[in-house]
Amino acid sequence: MTLIKQKVNKYNFEYFFKEYSEELFYHSMAIVNCNDVAKDIVHDSFIYVWNKREELDASYSLKAYLYRLVRNNSLNYLRHKLVERKYSSQIDDLAIDLNNNIDDKEVIINKVQAALEQLPPRSKEVIEKCFIGGMKYKEVAEELGISVNTVKTHISSGLKFLRTRITKEMLFFFAIFK
Repeated sequence: MTLIKQKVNKYNFEYFFKEYSEELFYHSMAIVNCNDVAKDIVHDSFIYVWNKREELDASYSLKAYLYRLVRNNSLNYLRHKLVERKYSSQIDDLAIDLNNNIDDKEVIINKVQAALEQLPPRSKEVIEKCFIGGMKYKEVAEELGISVNTVKTHISSGLKFLRTRITKEMLFFFAIFK
């Protein structure tokens, strides 16, 4: 096992990419069994290493690190797919139930809107911008002139409040049918 003796730089990074990207692709492919996904995982892993090059411990083998990173990213992909499948079927069942009863949609939307109206004004504004408007925390922080941590605090306290008044399914359907 070769240990790297210097920080990752352009030259040794290019070497590792050329030398190991194909091997890493097959390593990922053996786990995820999908060409495009395996390519993306290897690509993303190299980007991650490049972005973290200043923080990497030079006493470890970069090759071993890349293999572990690709393996973990491949396994995380599979875990994510399992979660997607699990919740996809539940969401489909709930959507069918809701679509079968139009009155339920109105009741849910009204309950969620009533709960949102009970939030403090700033928390309501932050939650609406993030969850309904689809804005990123940083964008909301800049627009409102507050810190990202303050946005997170508003989200956390607002969701805690909403959880006491509405179910997850209600919030989900409000977001879909709003």
